[in-house]
Order: sequence, then C-alpha cells, then structure tokens
Amino acid sequence: MMPVYVNNAATSWPKAPQVGGTVASYVSGVPYHAGRSGFSGQDIPGECRNLLADLLQVKDPRQIVLGANATHALNIALHGVRWRPGAAVVTTAAEHNSVLRPLHYLSKTKGVVVHILPINGADLECKKQY
Repeated sequence: MMPVYVNNAATSWPKAPQVGGTVASYVSGVPYHAGRSGFSGQDIPGECRNLLADLLQVKDPRQIVLGANATHALNIALHGVRWRPGAAVVTTAAEHNSVLRPLHYLSKTKGVVVHILPINGADLECKKQY
C-alpha cells in the first residue's frame, strides 16, 4: 500500500488556493456548531468523515475522530486506550515527541512498559526506556 501523508497543513507551501479563502470565510462568519439544533449549513466535518470512511474502508464514519493536528490525534489515540499496568508498547527512538511524551506519561501514571528500539542498527534488541 502506498503511504499517504495527511499532516502537511502546517508545513506545506504554497497552500492550495482554496485554503486561504475557506479559512477566511470561517474566521469572518458567524460561529456555530453543526451539532446544535437549528443548524442549517453544510456539515463539512460530516462530509469529511464520509469521504475518509470511503477511502479507509471504515463502515461507520462516526468512528472517525477528527483532531486539530497530528499531535492532538496521537494524544487522543494513546490516552483513549484502556491501559492495564504492565501493558507493553514498542516504539523507536526516532518517534516525535507527540508520541514519546504521552508514552512517558502513561508509563508513570498507568504502569505501561515502554520499549524504545534504537535506530542506529548497532543494537537491535528491545531496551526498556521507562
């Protein structure tokens, strides 16, 4: 399967022409929430979930959680697991802080055992970091 990078909004340049206009329309418009009664506008998050569900072959689009960014989404995912003391996680030393910091927190608060694989290839054995 070909990887798809979907977290380039903060770093890509130039932005797609529609981005600036769409953001400006929401910043200057009347604030509302699609879940409130009386809402009659376009349900953009719902449409996005439907498109992603088709792309990812998810049966129920309501199972897709939209986050503000990758860090937010990773925190939702890692903190959403019902961790049991002694549960093990294997990751690499190359992971971003948005993964390593929540794992460190979970090791201290939930007793999760975090194993960090080195990335230099010299020592491929799993090492307990926390």
